[in-house]
Amino acid sequence: MLRIGKTVAFLALLGMAVPLFAQSSSRRGTGNSRLLQAHLLNRSLGEAIVETALNTHGWDYYGSDCSHFVNAIFEAAGLPFRYTNSLALYQGTDTFRRVFRPQPGDLIVWRGHVGIVVDPQEHSFYSMLRSGLRLSSYDSPYWRARGHARFLRYAGSGGTKTRTTRMARLRTEEQ
Repeated sequence: MLRIGKTVAFLALLGMAVPLFAQSSSRRGTGNSRLLQAHLLNRSLGEAIVETALNTHGWDYYGSDCSHFVNAIFEAAGLPFRYTNSLALYQGTDTFRRVFRPQPGDLIVWRGHVGIVVDPQEHSFYSMLRSGLRLSSYDSPYWRARGHARFLRYAGSGGTKTRTTRMARLRTEEQ
């Protein structure tokens, strides 16, 4: 697993923020078939999101569940989006686009759970589990029994946050 330093991750995040919002969507197919291709979250920015998540320890994060955790990580990485629970994410939102080949930083979503893909080759993701913040394999029997997971890639702002997420807070080194 590639782990970059916090400074490098921050610089990569800054360097990738401008191209992130210069989105290019394309249509595939004809007729009623309108599949948007998500190219917005590139691998470098995805790795910065993963680094932010992995450097968050249980004592750094005060939140209630997996979807609050994911929301706090994206906000800490400079990619805020309106809080959305895992059921709504699974159904689809304007902020995330479904992809079939995940990369680091993408979301993995089941009905009722969400996490951040860490290494697609190892099928690993990071999330708030009952036992706390943990790295897990989405290929394990437990997660396979939860049903079909969907992968979602950040596709831009879903509007400004209209309310604060109760108790979801991420401490950074500056604090």
